[in-house]
Amino acid sequence: MGITFYIKQNFLPSEVCRELRETSRKASGTAAGVVRAGINRLDDSVRRTTVLTLPPKASSRVRDPIVSNIPKFEEYFALHLQNCEEIQFLVYREGGYFRAHRDRNNTPNEPEYIRTRQVAVVLFLNDMNDPREGFGGGELLVYGEVNRCQRIVGKSGMLVAFPSDTIHEVTQVRWGERFTAVTFLH
Repeated sequence: MGITFYIKQNFLPSEVCRELRETSRKASGTAAGVVRAGINRLDDSVRRTTVLTLPPKASSRVRDPIVSNIPKFEEYFALHLQNCEEIQFLVYREGGYFRAHRDRNNTPNEPEYIRTRQVAVVLFLNDMNDPREGFGGGELLVYGEVNRCQRIVGKSGMLVAFPSDTIHEVTQVRWGERFTAVTFLH
């Protein structure tokens, strides 16, 4: 079986991505955790990234177009989707990564929001391998059955969506800063 994912180039205009990067660079942030058994914990062996706190206007610039495209996601993934989680703005700095994982976990001790995630959405805010505004490394790897892997090269404004139970990872950033906005559809 192949790997199921949806890619839309230029989902966000380059000017919006540039403004979101500038806002992100000025934003405060906290180390991102990993949720296990309903508890959000820091674990550098699994994840090294920062969740940024951006103003509500920034979130709506990402959330609104995603929500308006829910019917397209429903059709593509053959799912009934009702809403999306709060937008997470992430920065992976040099050395940052997120080891292979799934964004949905159906075990009863996990919070409902994790158990009910249907589609993961990643929106790149800068280009991989752009020496001025981009980053090196930090590839998004999406895994399928029988050791199949799709390497996704991030481009500013590109949206990538895939089922939340798909194993995926972010490889280590070698240089620069990798800016993304992430959410999950339910």
